[in-house]
Amino acid sequence: MSFKLLFVILMSFIVLMCVAQIKKCNEYTCTSVVSKCQLKQDCQCDFQDALCSSKCLHCLGVLFLDCCSCLDICPSLDNEDHSNFNSQTGYLNGIPALFNAIAAESNTEDWTTINIPVNAGNHSDCIMIFANKCYDHRKCLEFCSSLGSDSYRWFLDGCCECVGINCFNYGLSENHCSNCPPKDDIEDIKNLNDTDYEETYNEMNDLEMMK
Repeated sequence: MSFKLLFVILMSFIVLMCVAQIKKCNEYTCTSVVSKCQLKQDCQCDFQDALCSSKCLHCLGVLFLDCCSCLDICPSLDNEDHSNFNSQTGYLNGIPALFNAIAAESNTEDWTTINIPVNAGNHSDCIMIFANKCYDHRKCLEFCSSLGSDSYRWFLDGCCECVGINCFNYGLSENHCSNCPPKDDIEDIKNLNDTDYEETYNEMNDLEMMK
C-alpha cells in the first residue's frame, strides 16, 4: 500500500471520528441541565412550536448547542436561520431620542456602537449598542431598557445587543461585544448556575402571559 493511499485513509478516518464526536452527547457536561429540563418537560417538542422551543432554549441556556444532541433537538444543518438557536429577542418600550443621544456618545469602555444606513433619503441609520461585558438575560433587559432601545437581542454566550427603532429583525444576529465572552474566561460563561436558568425561564413565562 502506497504512503499516499495510507495517508488518505488515515485522514478520512480522522474526519469521520470528528463528525461522530460533534454529534455525540457530552454526558459529563450535560447530565445535570438535561435532567432538569426533562423534569420540567420544557424540551418535549420539536422546534416548529415557538413557545416550547423558547422554553427549551431558556432551560438549556448557554449549554444549548453543547447539549441539544442529548435530547435530539439540534437544529438541522439545512436550516438557513440559526440565529434563533443562539440568541433570544424581544421588544421594549423604547425612547428613540434618548437611545440616539446615548449612542452618539464616544464611549468605548462600556459599549460598542454600530451604525448601518437603512434609508439614504431620510438619513436614518440602524443603530445598535453592544455591551462590552457579559450580562445574563435579566441584566440585558435592564441595560437596554435604561438606554431607551426599541428592542434587544441577548446571546447565549452573554453578549447583549440593544437595538434602535430603525433596525429590522432585532439588529445583527452576530456577537459584536468586544469582551464577551472574555477570551481568558470563556468556560465561566458556561457555568451559569441554576438560579440564572430559573430566572430566565420565569421571565420568559411572564413575557408570554403579557402577550
